[in-house]
Amino acid sequence: MKKVFIIKNIGNNATKINQYAEESYINNERRYYNTSNYSLNQEYLMNSGLSIGDKGLILLISYDNAKEIKELYIGDDAEIVGDWNISYIMYRKLTIENDKRAIQSIIDKIDLDIDKDYDKNTYIIISYMESLYNELADRIKPLKRESVNNKTLPSKDIGYNDYVLCDLAQHDNQSIRIMENQEGLKYRTEFQRDRERIVNCKAFRRMVDKAQIFSANKGDYYRTRMTHTLEVNQIAKAIAFALQLNLDLTEAIALSHDLGHTPFGHQGERTLDDILSGKIDVGIVMPHKLLESRVFGSFKHNYQSAKVLSRIEEKYVDFHGLDVSIQVIEGALKHT
Repeated sequence: MKKVFIIKNIGNNATKINQYAEESYINNERRYYNTSNYSLNQEYLMNSGLSIGDKGLILLISYDNAKEIKELYIGDDAEIVGDWNISYIMYRKLTIENDKRAIQSIIDKIDLDIDKDYDKNTYIIISYMESLYNELADRIKPLKRESVNNKTLPSKDIGYNDYVLCDLAQHDNQSIRIMENQEGLKYRTEFQRDRERIVNCKAFRRMVDKAQIFSANKGDYYRTRMTHTLEVNQIAKAIAFALQLNLDLTEAIALSHDLGHTPFGHQGERTLDDILSGKIDVGIVMPHKLLESRVFGSFKHNYQSAKVLSRIEEKYVDFHGLDVSIQVIEGALKHT
């Protein structure tokens, strides 16, 4: 059965416990959480139905004196060893300064109360929540380093079948949607869902007839937004693969980056902006000063792409837009 050993790290021994976790995290070496100094911890483990040799993940939560979370360590290969101590290897460190959102996601799953959920004078609880186990496993899976003769494999040796994400890549469990009540699908990642929603939307298909460069002629080699987008997608994925970034997220951003573009290339974009600002008169009946004050706003194709993704598309009954992850929307916005 999947299990997580959750250790509360607060009190006189907090510095030493943190030191061991930090050493394990930095050196990729096994360390131990010693329960013998806390007989109630040993008693809790002995009475929990576990045995020596049982394994799971480990989550070390460090609190300050005000009982506010400072940092988390997430480890694997946690095992109950002789004298009911816990051995582990830490693979990820999260700090409240840099990883507040990720920490909150984990704590929300535990619904942890450090005063009520631990027995008096104990510092260990065991969780069998599959959602918590899977989230922690997802967060450390890309960081578990394979070794050959105690040497870490360099990234250039990684092939497509054993592709792993680098530390700075966006992971599937970091995906955020505006409509948070939607349930994910078992056999697709969140960013795969984004990519498929984009490919099947109207704005994507309309790029077939949007000229990349304005021309009076149309022939066999006519360049459109669609052909341009497919080329961008191919190049972006090649770069992402080399850097071990999230390929599904990269593809979703690449395929959506020009959804809001006008026909006739950037000249069409500039012309539409001039119409909205009153520089070009197309017969809009309203005081010219209102147009000059940009009562209708302005037009930028990257902003329009974000609008298409979040508001304009009408594929779903329950919400406007495609409700793709905010990471995809941010990627489209940053294209300019």
